[in-house]
Amino acid sequence: MTGDALERSLGSPSPRVRRKLSPVLHDWAIQFIALSPFVVVASADSAGMVTASPRGGEPGFVRVLDAHTLVLPERSGNRLFQTFRNIDSQAGVGLLFLIPGVEESARVNGSARVVLGDDPEWERLEPHLLAGESYLAAQVVEVSEVYYHCGRAPRFAGLWDIETIERHRAARPIPKRPGRTG
Repeated sequence: MTGDALERSLGSPSPRVRRKLSPVLHDWAIQFIALSPFVVVASADSAGMVTASPRGGEPGFVRVLDAHTLVLPERSGNRLFQTFRNIDSQAGVGLLFLIPGVEESARVNGSARVVLGDDPEWERLEPHLLAGESYLAAQVVEVSEVYYHCGRAPRFAGLWDIETIERHRAARPIPKRPGRTG
């Protein structure tokens, strides 16, 4: 179904919603990213298979280089390299930034490239990474769209509500992870 058909069936975004879209990182987004310790990175491979991968660190571990560029550093992980492989074949990424306890979120879409520690560009990026951390690589994201999300979805989910969190912990214990013993 095309976007036009969707809008005819479901309605168009209001002018207020359209104004939330920005082609650059504006002050609110820059401040939000600086406070965020958590981001979900969505990417797709050449066949269109999408992955969404969580990344975390000290608030501000994702750095804003300028109004059009972010740097997302990479630590050693599971070594599946799904995001890196996806970026190698399809540069498009979507980032969803969250701050615990804050209902609003920030979404950034753009194209990414991977820079490894032995790449000559690394020297330009290194001063922008958090001091004292050992990073293996970074994703440099060229921003094409920034969007402020209101807190409706987290509020509906009770995502940050302490009573809801405690009720979920008590009623629905998280099952053992696959591949874990003991």
